[in-house]
Amino acid sequence: LGTSYCAAIANSTTYPGIQTVVGSAGVAENELTLVASRLPDSSFGYFLASPNQAMGTTLPGSMGALCLGGPLRGLVMTVMQSDAAGTASDFIDQDTLPGSTIVMTGSTMNFQGWYRDVGPTSRFTAGAQVTFL
Repeated sequence: LGTSYCAAIANSTTYPGIQTVVGSAGVAENELTLVASRLPDSSFGYFLASPNQAMGTTLPGSMGALCLGGPLRGLVMTVMQSDAAGTASDFIDQDTLPGSTIVMTGSTMNFQGWYRDVGPTSRFTAGAQVTFL
């Protein structure tokens, strides 16, 4: 579901983190789940969202590029943690997105995972863009 954009760089697993979206882009269905994979085992992080893309900004203490433009939204108040296979997921309730974000038919949202890698650094997954139906 959606379109991948903004390639991620390899992390300590030797693979780049991947961001996928599963479920339905239908506003009425409200069945959207974000999945980050190829992360280090037990890695902590956040799922981020924005209606806008950016060229890729490097944040202090981070490797790779944040490819979301403003306004940037953290999607969950809790921290995600990858399992032993390096996968983390979270259901996104389109009716309660932070920052008064409203999802309507025809609107577009971009998603990216920000996670902790081995050592004192963090990285980003590739981005995923979804246009809602």
